[in-house]
Amino acid sequence: MKTIKRIKSKVQILLLLFITGFVFFACQEKNTGLGLDLVPSDEQIQVMVIEDQNTSDSYYELDSPIRIDEPSQSVFGVLNDPVFGQTKASIATQMRLTSKPKVNGTSQLDSAVFLLSYRSVYGDTLTPQTIVVKELKDDLFKDKAYMSSFDVTTLVSDNVIGTGTFKPSFAPAGNDTLTQVARVPVNAEFAQKILDLWDKKSADGKEFVFDNNDLFLQEFKGIYVEPSDISDNRRGALLTTNSSYTKGSGPSSYSVDLRMRMYIYAKTTVEDTSTEAPDDTKVEQKVISMYSTSYSATVPKMVHDYSKVALNTDIGKTTSTNPRMYVQPNEGLRSVIKVNKLAELRQKWTVDDNLIDPNATAENLFKNDKIFVTNALMKVYVDTLASDYRTLGVPNILTLRYIPKDSKEGDLRDNENGKYIAGTFDRNSSSYVFDMTKHVINYLHDQVESEDLYVIPFNRVGSTRRAVLFSNDSEKGIDFKVTYIQRGNTQGNK
Repeated sequence: MKTIKRIKSKVQILLLLFITGFVFFACQEKNTGLGLDLVPSDEQIQVMVIEDQNTSDSYYELDSPIRIDEPSQSVFGVLNDPVFGQTKASIATQMRLTSKPKVNGTSQLDSAVFLLSYRSVYGDTLTPQTIVVKELKDDLFKDKAYMSSFDVTTLVSDNVIGTGTFKPSFAPAGNDTLTQVARVPVNAEFAQKILDLWDKKSADGKEFVFDNNDLFLQEFKGIYVEPSDISDNRRGALLTTNSSYTKGSGPSSYSVDLRMRMYIYAKTTVEDTSTEAPDDTKVEQKVISMYSTSYSATVPKMVHDYSKVALNTDIGKTTSTNPRMYVQPNEGLRSVIKVNKLAELRQKWTVDDNLIDPNATAENLFKNDKIFVTNALMKVYVDTLASDYRTLGVPNILTLRYIPKDSKEGDLRDNENGKYIAGTFDRNSSSYVFDMTKHVINYLHDQVESEDLYVIPFNRVGSTRRAVLFSNDSEKGIDFKVTYIQRGNTQGNK
């Protein structure tokens, strides 16, 4: 459906100062035409409104590679989604000493445990999840940019440190009612290897390994934590951890609600200072504490498998007539919308580069018959039933991405340099509304490569929520509305 509304104003340029607040109310008044014959045709102000529905092209495709290192949140687990297929999330990270271990040559290994903390469960709490912890054989680098296309498993050895099975839970853990903890026993062979580092020094003999985390990381490069597969008839869950809260400062800082911790306990003979007798000793439990801290290099890995769900048929088909589009984080799926009306606008009015001025003011707006876009909105509707909105929810914010000149969309990080257009989910209308005013102006000035807009989650890494959207081929369609102001008689521009 397309309508074009044209309204002639009875006043001259000064009325523009009040357009933002009053022009739409003024347009409701009956136009008697009184005085129009006294206003030259090139001085007349016209407010044009273009509304389009079901004239955009839309489809969905695999998302482009994104930068994934240093995520504020990490995701772990396996989820069998009846709409989006299977998602399997793993984490590779460095483990750093939080303080110098107080162990010595008398220390005898007692036990070792690995802890995975999580704050939310996306899926069910009935399906057991099995954690497999492996040792890294090659280095991660804190200052390196890792893209989602990087296969972190090439850094993983076959050495399994520990395995453990648990059921995700919402029950309080200790004094913290938000954080839950999964515990995995660590095998004795690995724990003893770490304990034996107590007297090892650097190559030049100047420092002990336990005195310097850089030396420690040369001996123990980190871990890779992955879930075991679950059966197709179980839903499973994705667990979200938040590592942004850091305790302490400097190299000894560590995350309180962190991805991973490891403790190695050893019975150690130490001096007994409670007596005056010489050479008195006692046995104490000493611990080697290793944390994934804010100084650790962390690289998540997310694998999506769409082979067993219906949406797989139309992935990447630009001519698809599927009534739905799909949006999924972590290099999953993105929706693509091509607003055909933009091309028509640019073809019609970009005759001269001076025709449209994004920096126009009330004083110079209508010089040389300029057109000024005052508002451009696009509304995309959510299929709440297919999204399983009540159970799994949808992203709070989606963004529109476009390709600026001389730049690739995949190289832009979320919220970088303002190159995104955000839409917040409106529960009343079950839709996302995007303010595209600046984008339309830039497009008309040939500052944007194409009419293609990519719809993606605002939290592109470390998020779990996904959404099913109505495409242009559905009954809901996609709404697009542009309001602009033009001076002069433009009878030919309809």
